[in-house]
Amino acid sequence: MHEHSTAGHLQSTIERFLAIAMNAVVPAIVLWKYHSGDLNKTSALSSAAICLVAIPLGFAWIVRARHKRSQLPIASNVLALSILAALACFAVTALGVAKLGQGNNCAELAASNIALNDIQPERTRLVVELIRRTAANSRENDKSLDEIRKNPIDPPVYSPQSFASHAAMDSTVHRVTQIVNADVDYYHLQQAARQDFREKMASCDPTFLRSWDQGRPSQENLEKSTEAIQREWFASFETLYVFAETHSKEVTVSNGQLKFATEDIQKTFAQLMDRCKSMNDELQHNIQAEAKAQQEAQARISNE
Repeated sequence: MHEHSTAGHLQSTIERFLAIAMNAVVPAIVLWKYHSGDLNKTSALSSAAICLVAIPLGFAWIVRARHKRSQLPIASNVLALSILAALACFAVTALGVAKLGQGNNCAELAASNIALNDIQPERTRLVVELIRRTAANSRENDKSLDEIRKNPIDPPVYSPQSFASHAAMDSTVHRVTQIVNADVDYYHLQQAARQDFREKMASCDPTFLRSWDQGRPSQENLEKSTEAIQREWFASFETLYVFAETHSKEVTVSNGQLKFATEDIQKTFAQLMDRCKSMNDELQHNIQAEAKAQQEAQARISNE
């Protein structure tokens, strides 16, 4: 009789421990998944709610099966403890979802399929929205440029053949204008995305916005500088080709070489060409520096 009572007490103790442990796993896993971004708020709470029902039911079935085999009575508070533990763990999960927020790696959240409305806190959601919006702009710009570049500019810019006729010059200017317009549109879209982000963040968390802006002036100033240099280069490019078209009788092509009717025409053309190429070199330098700055900015965003 004593052995039967001892065995029953030991089994009840084990079952009480399991009633708590089985439920305690739920908030640990769900909150970890939520914080890492694998679950959104709705999915996290839905998972916890399912476990709230499934674990006590499953536990009750296991306990009854065990006691049926052992022919030992079920302790009166074991099943009730399982239900209370499930309710407590659901409450912990709900509180954790409300207070914890999702992971701080905004770059990973931006790359996930989590809807913006499901990302908390609001500050993180706004950063993710900015990343997704600027990335979408970049993809569209790449598509536009890919379409333009499928047919390379022929004859190449600055080549003698590009000055050989009015048709050649018009075609060269038209193709370059397409590329420049795509770049200008892209620049303005990115500026609009950042301005929208700043306006929203100013209402949400002005302290964070100040910190954000302090870490990015050099990148954005570089982008503005690149856009200004591109406009200046394009103006010099148009001036060069307009001059050549206007003086098409004095600027000709013979045996693949440019020929000039007078020294003054040749001197003016050379000055315009040098100016244009110099601006192009400056533009390419800025583009490379901008690409490096964007990589550094992306690394900082990953740690926001």
